Amino acid sequence: MKKGVLILLTLLSMNLYGETLYERAVKDLRMEELAGTYSKEKIANSLKGHKAKQTKDAKEKAVLVDLGALTIEDLNQEKNVNEKLSKFVTDYINVEENYIGNVSDKNIIERLNNKWSRGEVVEDSSLNAILNRAMLKGLTTGYNIKDKKDYANFDEKLTASYGHSDMIHASQIIGMLKSEGIDAKVQLELKTSAFIYLPEWGESSYATTKMPDGTIIAHPLEYDLKFQFETQKDKEKFFDLIDKYAKKDDENEKGLLYESWWQPFIQTEKVDGYEMLIDNIVSDNKYDAHVLTLPEKSKPLVEELAKNKNIKIKTKEIWVNPAFYRFMLGEYK
Repeated sequence: MKKGVLILLTLLSMNLYGETLYERAVKDLRMEELAGTYSKEKIANSLKGHKAKQTKDAKEKAVLVDLGALTIEDLNQEKNVNEKLSKFVTDYINVEENYIGNVSDKNIIERLNNKWSRGEVVEDSSLNAILNRAMLKGLTTGYNIKDKKDYANFDEKLTASYGHSDMIHASQIIGMLKSEGIDAKVQLELKTSAFIYLPEWGESSYATTKMPDGTIIAHPLEYDLKFQFETQKDKEKFFDLIDKYAKKDDENEKGLLYESWWQPFIQTEKVDGYEMLIDNIVSDNKYDAHVLTLPEKSKPLVEELAKNKNIKIKTKEIWVNPAFYRFMLGEYK
């Protein structure tokens, strides 16, 4: 956020240096040479409908329109142009974000499926053995392991995380957002889950680890779809869409997305109606393991894990949807 404020102040003060805010924005975007290639005809075409085409910064305005930073309507009204340009430039130069694309991208589903197809189960990290022992001691019922390089690093206020294990379901989530006119940045954070697999379930289709006492731990590949929405209103609408179309309330319920769960998993920052859990994050040099617990169960888990000197542990308060919170309480609906 600090970067955004600084860029906004820079844009506001441009006239002091003989630059318009459009020229400065193009300079910040490192698009000056591109602007220099614009002919009068190209400028006129890009600025079609603009009331004031003949200005010294016409080519910069044309570049900004072509890049999607501004619309002709923005140029004509000049309302909130400073704020809109500041947001675009700040987002453009932010190298911390890590994402596949936007919901509105034509081939976003293909990109998600490609990443999923290359995903690999993590079952031999230094964290697996430690957390498997914690499961055997009853300190947790499972965990998720993620590669640290895979995080989206989105703006938490506008971000929601949606966890699942089926990519047809993920594709339909994207399709649903497209159909509702909701755009968002998208990242697929792959994760290896772990839980105790009971023999009466038959042969496991997942990778498994057999513990010395005979306990079987399954390691399915799953994912968290991370969305950074454009507005808080869009984010709240996403919550409503999941409740309506991706939450099963009856065994034979119709009108739901493929493989909808009884207890879908949404994680976000503090929001009304959601419940707090503790994300116990256990780290080595490459991976983070996320172990979700009820608040009162975090301390004994952390104390046990702290006996291992080669890992780092931190805790974070997170908020989850009511259905998933009921799952943490041992309910199935």
